[in-house]
Amino acid sequence: LVVGAGAVGLATVLALRAFSEAGAVAVVTGGGAFAAGMAARFGASSVVGPAAAVAGVRRVTRAVRVAPRGGEDFLLGGVDVAFEASGRASGLSVAVRTTRPGGRVVLVGVPSGRVDLAPVWARGLTLVGAGGVGDRDVDTGDAVGAGDAAGGVAARVWELAGDRRLDAVVGVVYPLSRWREAVDHALRARRTGVVRVAFDPAVGG
Repeated sequence: LVVGAGAVGLATVLALRAFSEAGAVAVVTGGGAFAAGMAARFGASSVVGPAAAVAGVRRVTRAVRVAPRGGEDFLLGGVDVAFEASGRASGLSVAVRTTRPGGRVVLVGVPSGRVDLAPVWARGLTLVGAGGVGDRDVDTGDAVGAGDAAGGVAARVWELAGDRRLDAVVGVVYPLSRWREAVDHALRARRTGVVRVAFDPAVGG
């Protein structure tokens, strides 16, 4: 599972496909049809919105969904490895509630906000930052190997720089003189169908 389909999430999906033997890769994104299409283009097997994340993972993994009183739904079962790439507390919450007991949650984005980490304790999850995971067992295809592989790809992502799909990540380029317009565009990126806005000092205007 990859939570988030921004530049970090898309690069994670691309790296999973390039450097591991991950099977089905589900992506959670609230970016609408544009983000869903980008995730599929980068290699996602299925794409679901945040509100349907638990149900979507349940269908893919054939896990049992539990709806406790006074708490959020979680799965008995779930994915082997989840990658939180949104940088949001809600994204990490989805990851820990949909990863199988004994599985691994990798923080690829920079997390912010408060998260109930009780599921990490109760489910015996391994919670790691992407920078602290090695790249051993890359081709084993097992749960730990897939986690190690995709966690370690942050340092290897430059190997993918020639992939043409990455061209679509930068939606528009502005000269530095139009920085106000660029910032405004970046703030409206989801609505305008853009993943990233960039500056190019060589561009005039």
